[in-house]
Amino acid sequence: MSILARDRNIEHWDAEDVAAWDSGGAKVAKRNLIWSIVAEHVGFSIWSIWSVMVLFMPQNVYHIDAAGKFYLVAVPTLVGAVLRLPYTTAVARFGGRNASLV
Repeated sequence: MSILARDRNIEHWDAEDVAAWDSGGAKVAKRNLIWSIVAEHVGFSIWSIWSVMVLFMPQNVYHIDAAGKFYLVAVPTLVGAVLRLPYTTAVARFGGRNASLV
């Protein structure tokens, strides 16, 4: 079985095999890298940026007290933690391969 077959498992993987990289392994690795970066970006956007932005929301404009701000930080963090499970598996779903060491 070729390593470029649409099967989700790689029968043999050798990172030093130049022929495997030239025959399409580089494309798979690049796709995996891109989806990994997207997944991490989504996680950090939900958790970090929103948490910081809530702190700078003026109370006289939005009428949100300190308890409301904690709630606004906690809910997206919980959603981000729950969504981390599906988007962690997105790499395998959209192009990742499981390598078994032979």
